[in-house]
Amino acid sequence: LELAGPKITSGKFLRAVKAMFAVADEVTAEVAGKQRALTWVVSVESGSDCVVMTPEPTTAAYSNTAPAVIAAIVNGAAAIESRAETPEYFNDAALEKWRELASTLDGGRGVTSIRVLATNATPVNVSQHAVANIDEVLRVQEGPTYGSVEGTLEAVNVHDGLKFYVYQDITGRRIKCEVSP
Repeated sequence: LELAGPKITSGKFLRAVKAMFAVADEVTAEVAGKQRALTWVVSVESGSDCVVMTPEPTTAAYSNTAPAVIAAIVNGAAAIESRAETPEYFNDAALEKWRELASTLDGGRGVTSIRVLATNATPVNVSQHAVANIDEVLRVQEGPTYGSVEGTLEAVNVHDGLKFYVYQDITGRRIKCEVSP
């Protein structure tokens, strides 16, 4: 992850880096089929504006997972820059975090450019196009909708009313459901 700009605040830097690690974790889970199959180790070379993320498998079973995850992140980044479609291995949480990463661009005052770099891959420039494309992909239909959804129930929240999320079996997309009193 490369951030550039005349005056990058610690808040913007941390927001971008946290978002990138969250994307890496989400994509890792999608590729490997398991949360935390890889641990991401961070380093920054002296005088560099690049945050280097090095994946390490948590067990021998995931020793060949890293190249597929890195390819999925780079390919997904390029895809979401060019079109409003969910990239392979990007779930809704990854898209939301990618939107957060792209939103750290602030038009020349702080973060002026963000690039995703990987060995043997074309660098991807992150832009506001990603934000617009993600908004299109994640667009929520306004008003009540009636029907059924098949999937996995993964979260229930009873604070301020009953809310839960169902992840569709076919697409993996998260659907937010609210039950009115």
